[in-house]
Amino acid sequence: MATLGVAAAAAGAGTYAAFSDTEQSNGNQVSAGTLDLTFGGSDGPVEAVSISNAVPGASDTGTLTLSNDGSVNGTLDIGVASISSSSGDNPESEGQTSSEDTGAALEEAVDLTVTLEPGSDSTTVYDGTVADLSTGTLQSGLSLNSGTSKDLEIQYSVNPKTGQDDNHLQGDTLTVNFDFTLTQV
Repeated sequence: MATLGVAAAAAGAGTYAAFSDTEQSNGNQVSAGTLDLTFGGSDGPVEAVSISNAVPGASDTGTLTLSNDGSVNGTLDIGVASISSSSGDNPESEGQTSSEDTGAALEEAVDLTVTLEPGSDSTTVYDGTVADLSTGTLQSGLSLNSGTSKDLEIQYSVNPKTGQDDNHLQGDTLTVNFDFTLTQV
């Protein structure tokens, strides 16, 4: 009887079925966030201040709206990419110095103030003459979260320095190019 029970158990071991259930994991994906610095909603170079026929005492202000239109928070760096000046036709060139021949006189005469978020919570990024400005980073690590904007005000005035002959500025040109970099936090 014992032998018969063992034989029956061995024969039945291969005939039973186990339960099973299968599920799927669908839609597994990774979507990269975006970091998109714009100037008031548009990409590309923009001009904040452009002055022609500037004379001693002239001044102007331009504002750029820097926006993070991406989905990722970032930090903003503001820098100077390049500064260039050149001397123009000067009808009163007698006694002109070599620095005035290159347009440097205009760099010394133009006062520049760059302010982030002008008003009560403002941050002065730069305040001085263009001659004292150098290329490189002016301000770094400014918070610019996704969906937010900050205004940057660029203000200039032509103020010849004491002892500088205003005539030496005639025809000179001056260009300052800024860089703005938004980096993921």
